[in-house]
Amino acid sequence: MPASAVRAARERAGLSQGELARAAGMSRAALGAVETGRHAPGVHAAIALARVLGTTVEALFGGGEGAAVDVHGRTPADGAGVLACRVGDALVCVGLDEHLGTGAGWPAADAVIRGGTPELLPGADGLGVLALGCDPALAVAAALAPRGGPERVVAASASSAAAVTALRAGRAHAAVVHGPPAHLPEPPPGTRRAHLARWRVGLAAPGPVTVEEICARGTAVVQREPGAAGQQAFLRAVREAGGEPPPGPLASGHLDAVRRVALGAPAAVAMEPAAIAAGLSFTALEEHVAELWCDARHGDEPGVRALGDTLASAAFRRRLAVIGGYDTSATGSAVEA
Repeated sequence: MPASAVRAARERAGLSQGELARAAGMSRAALGAVETGRHAPGVHAAIALARVLGTTVEALFGGGEGAAVDVHGRTPADGAGVLACRVGDALVCVGLDEHLGTGAGWPAADAVIRGGTPELLPGADGLGVLALGCDPALAVAAALAPRGGPERVVAASASSAAAVTALRAGRAHAAVVHGPPAHLPEPPPGTRRAHLARWRVGLAAPGPVTVEEICARGTAVVQREPGAAGQQAFLRAVREAGGEPPPGPLASGHLDAVRRVALGAPAAVAMEPAAIAAGLSFTALEEHVAELWCDARHGDEPGVRALGDTLASAAFRRRLAVIGGYDTSATGSAVEA
């Protein structure tokens, strides 16, 4: 919700919170929650606020969003259906193909891009927390969250490097970052960090395979973009083996990588839980620690708090245990900066 739009319209009208609340027939506490983005007003309250402020419901809560902001800084295609989540004053868009979903269904779009502007679809409010990362565990957390409202979780696929870039640019509330414990990237200033899990990265294949064999044979390997921590681990292993990086296509994430092996690729760079889920052999290269990084400016928002509670919950840990390959012994604990 564009909370600042309500506050800005009230200030332009020269009204105090109490005056606007009384005129709209709501409590001052409820109005304060609306202005800070902690509460989405019902239809009647939204109409009353728009009437008192001399504007439209669309201008306050749905339309007039301004230019679309893509989570990766790109320009969304006109007419594209997107997932939309408000981060600060911006309605950030996530392509449906980047959604980290569970199950076989398509993710439902929240908005459509019209003339470069995100237009929220009926029933959508843009509330929730936008979290980026390559770990499908984010989708597990999203499945445990409400489907709508301020505690909704929009889980989007991104490498660690891309997730941190979006977090630095203010285009996400949170990012999952992984790597060797002593070699995680530098977090942006004002970042709150929580331990997510430990898991191994390596090679998923139909049968046992080694980096040395791949280098010797020039085997094509499904790989990741350069900013992916798993790709960096693979290249370190190739250098240690004295080989050259092999050829191979790029996968969009761990699940895409193991799907390609299941469809016939000889090997892929992936995390162990994804290899286990696909019934593939796994050769470990490095153990990584995965952390959830949150922008402290959003730390008190309901969605961010709810996501932290979900990651620390027994329900979340038990679901990861079913998948396998996750060490969740310290999941949810704060990480000292």
